[in-house]
Amino acid sequence: MCRLPVFWLPLALVTLFVSRCAIGVSTKLQLGQLISTIIYEDTLFKDVLSEVVKLNSEDLESIPFIKAKVKDMDKVHTLKTLYALSSNYSHYSGDDLNLRVIIFGTSMTCLTYKRLALHLALIIRLIEQDTEKQYIRIRTLIFGHIVPLYMHMLSSVYRNVGDLYSMYKIVYDIMSLLEEGTVFDFQSSINNLKEELNKLNTVIQSSCAVNKMQEYCENLKLDKLKNCSMFITDDQLMSDELDKKTSLESLIENENALLNLYKEMDLFRNVDENVWEKLLNIPQLPTENTNEFKITELPPYRDEVEDIIYMRDISKKYDYIPKNENNAETSESPAAPVKDESTFEPLAPSQAPMPPLE
Repeated sequence: MCRLPVFWLPLALVTLFVSRCAIGVSTKLQLGQLISTIIYEDTLFKDVLSEVVKLNSEDLESIPFIKAKVKDMDKVHTLKTLYALSSNYSHYSGDDLNLRVIIFGTSMTCLTYKRLALHLALIIRLIEQDTEKQYIRIRTLIFGHIVPLYMHMLSSVYRNVGDLYSMYKIVYDIMSLLEEGTVFDFQSSINNLKEELNKLNTVIQSSCAVNKMQEYCENLKLDKLKNCSMFITDDQLMSDELDKKTSLESLIENENALLNLYKEMDLFRNVDENVWEKLLNIPQLPTENTNEFKITELPPYRDEVEDIIYMRDISKKYDYIPKNENNAETSESPAAPVKDESTFEPLAPSQAPMPPLE
């Protein structure tokens, strides 16, 4: 059986968390610049910017004066707060930068964990339904390709990826057993996957304001899973009412959404992708049925956006100080200048005599 090497975890952990500089993890200053790009491209990144996140006690300890910056720790609006914190404050600019990175990283965690949790629930349901294991082999192979990509992306913004690694090990083992045609206890695998789903749900519960699958599944906009809340149980699993065809079609649609989201967030990488694939032994996407993959091309104007942001940053002409520097969520955009009429005096008509007309 093709299992993950025993040395894989220590090597990955050392590479990811000890040798951050060696593998090119972005500094927080660089991440701040990247976040400015994300805000500028708010239409492309509307999903991650629209998340409402929760800040935990560790976040409170790491940022002095955080309560003065954010009114409600359990309901932080990502786009609004990042925009306010991107202004040039006269005090605590380093703390503002740290807070931006924490909020954006938490928002990325919310969006990605929600999609992964829904996907895992669909895979569990398909394993239960696909008794002949006709479809689950390809679906676990693709999921085994996707999970390490998200480990890559989230680690670049200083997020803990231990839960994703734990899930990846189980998915990888199931995928390997299916590849070999080995007969094994799928119920045990289902139970293991349910435990991993509980871990994802715990992170979602602590990090996201909208944290029940019945509530957030509609926001993920899967056309094949309309009225999705009807099919989700109180345990945040798929109910028996979800048929095999819908399970399969929803998985394919969400696979495309996950692959496209990873591609859209191309600014957030810490290792060359070829190196990452070899390091994590990432399975390649299947070569059959490639028409299932509908990858959205990125807009070609990224360089222009970076130039615009650079020119905007070096220009001091339009700088302003918000009315309330100490509260990021209540800061407002500058009002248009108002003309002071009190100092305006119209020119008096000339008193000189008009010359005679000839």
